[in-house]
Amino acid sequence: MAEILIVDDDRINLALAHSILKQAGFAVLEAASGEEAVDMAIQSLPDLIVMDIMMPGIGGVEALHRLRQNKATWNIPVIALTAMAMPDDREKLFIDGFSAYISKPLHVHEFVEQVRHVLERTA
Repeated sequence: MAEILIVDDDRINLALAHSILKQAGFAVLEAASGEEAVDMAIQSLPDLIVMDIMMPGIGGVEALHRLRQNKATWNIPVIALTAMAMPDDREKLFIDGFSAYISKPLHVHEFVEQVRHVLERTA
C-alpha cells in the first residue's frame, strides 16, 4: 500500500483529500504547512506528496525546493494541489519540478487517477 503525504493549510481540504485517498486504499499522512511537510517527508519517506501551493510561511514551491535539496527526499514525486488554473500557472509548476498538477476543487475520480498515474510512472 502506497503512503501519501497530503499537505494543505486548510483543514477542510486536508480532511477531504485524506478521506478520498484513504477510501482509495492508500495510507495517508497529513501536514498543515510546508515546514511540517518537509520534516515529515524526511522522517517517513512517503511514496508521494500532494502539496498545496499557497500556504503561509513556506509555500508549496519552497517546500518542494527543500525536498529536492535533501538526499533522502530528492526523488519523492510531488503533485501540486492548487486553485491556480491558468495555463501559465500550470506550466510554471512543472518547471518548478512538480510531477503533476491537480486543481481545486477536487474531483474524486480525477484526483485518485492522477495519484495512481504518478505512482505508476515513478515505480
